[in-house]
Amino acid sequence: MTQIITAPDIDLALDALSDATLTIEDRIAAYAVVHQVQLRLNRALRKVKDEIIVYLGSNDLRSLGPVSIKSTAFDVEWPCNAEGNWTDLTVQDTLREVLLPIAPEFIRKVPEHLEIRTKELGEAVHAGDPLALQVHRELSNRGWRTEGGRRLSLEVKEAKPHA
Repeated sequence: MTQIITAPDIDLALDALSDATLTIEDRIAAYAVVHQVQLRLNRALRKVKDEIIVYLGSNDLRSLGPVSIKSTAFDVEWPCNAEGNWTDLTVQDTLREVLLPIAPEFIRKVPEHLEIRTKELGEAVHAGDPLALQVHRELSNRGWRTEGGRRLSLEVKEAKPHA
């Protein structure tokens, strides 16, 4: 079940979308067919998504086959970057003496204080960078990165089309 399963008509419609030898009218017709299939697929997927997330979670599974649970933080805040911490020696000394020497790419020097480069840190954490993960964990443990919660979704590894 790891191969992509498509009906021949859908394959023809998909091929027609990018076929520059067809008239634009034919390509529009193919677009309409593929779009309707997409809408129907999305409705069917939405119905079962939560059930799959619950199943994987309740069975302590992070993934099953090509499907895995993805956890995304929402309402993220960075108290260490808040104005009140620009002069807090505990925060500034930690950023300067502990984090800056090992992770300068994640620290921004603003006149008079240091801040976390949240975008760069987030991208590196998402990429699995071990140093970024360590810095992220440290900031979270200190309460210098907070989140309102986590939203679960599904991630599916792309299957290679069969020939």
